[in-house]
Amino acid sequence: MLSDAALTRLAHANACSELSDRARGQVRTHTDAWLQGAELVEDAARLVRQAEGVLELAVAVVRAQSVSWQEIGDRLEVTKQSAQGRFGETVKRVQDGILFPRRDPVDGVGLGWWAGPDGLADPERTMRVLDEWVVRHREPTDPVPEPPADERPVSHALQESERYRARSVRNVSDVTALALRILDRDLPDGVSEREAQRVLLERKIATFDAIATSNVGTRASRYDALQQADRALDELTAWHEPLVRDALGWRHEDDGRILLELDGTPVAVLSHHDDPRDPETHGWSRWPLTPDGQPDVDIGPATDAEPDAPESAAIDATLAALAREIAFDRAKAATAPS
Repeated sequence: MLSDAALTRLAHANACSELSDRARGQVRTHTDAWLQGAELVEDAARLVRQAEGVLELAVAVVRAQSVSWQEIGDRLEVTKQSAQGRFGETVKRVQDGILFPRRDPVDGVGLGWWAGPDGLADPERTMRVLDEWVVRHREPTDPVPEPPADERPVSHALQESERYRARSVRNVSDVTALALRILDRDLPDGVSEREAQRVLLERKIATFDAIATSNVGTRASRYDALQQADRALDELTAWHEPLVRDALGWRHEDDGRILLELDGTPVAVLSHHDDPRDPETHGWSRWPLTPDGQPDVDIGPATDAEPDAPESAAIDATLAALAREIAFDRAKAATAPS
C-alpha cells in the first residue's frame, strides 16, 4: 500500500512521461507542407496546458511531503498567498482523488466515476510501464544505476523512498484530519460516510502498523500502536462482512453435500458425518476448495456449527464464519504493504 505522497509522485511521473511523448511528437520529421494553418500553434498550446497539469501535480507532490506554501511560492517567484491561491484547490482535489478515487452516483442518479489522478487505477501496472519507459528512453551517456534499479528505476525509487521516509507523525495527523472531515460531513461529491469510514480504517491500520514496527518511541508506545492497528483491523473486517455475506450463497449437491459459493463461485463445501461413536469426525465440517473444485486437504476442515445442529442452523453458522474469514482476508489485502 503506497502512501499518499508516493501515489502523488507516481501520478506526477506518469504525467511527465505523457508530456514528454507529446513533445517528442512535435519534433517534425516531415515538411511544412503537411501543416494545416496554425496547427503548430494549436499543438504548442496543448503542450502548455499539459505542462500546467504537470506543475499542478508537482505542487501536490511537495505538499504531500509537507513542503510549505512559502517555499513553493519562493520557487515560483511569487508570494506565499499567490501560490496557495493558485494551487490550493487543485491540491485539495488531487488529495481527495487519492483518498476517494472511486465515486458513487450523486443522490443515486447517473453513473459513478473515477476521481483519482491518471495512472493510479492500477499503480503496480503504472510503475511497470514507467520502468519500461525510462529504460526505453535511456541515452548511452545516462548513468545506469545498480540492479535492481537498472531495470526498475521508477518502482525501485518509490519503494526506497517509502522505506526511508519518516512519515508516522504526518500520517497520524492525516488520520486525525480525515476523522474530523467525517464528523463534519466535509466529504467530496460521490463519497458516502460509510466509504469514508473504510478509507479511515485502512489509513489507521497502515499508520499504526508503521509505528508499531518502527524503532521510534518507547516499547509501550509501539505496543499501543499495535493494539490500535488490531482494533482498526477488526473494525475494517466488520465493514466488509455484510458485503461478503450478501455475496455468499449455497446449494445442495447430488451427493448430499452443501456447496458454498461467493458471487456464484464455489469456495467451500459443507457436509455432515453422522457417527456419534467417533467424536473426532462426527458433526458438520466445512472444507475449503482448491481452484479445481476439490476439498483442500492441506488446509483441512473447519467446524462452525454444533455437531447435531439442524441443517439450516449449520448453514447459517457456517456462512457467518466464512463471511468473517473472507472479510478479514479482504481487510488484510487492502492494507498490505506494497
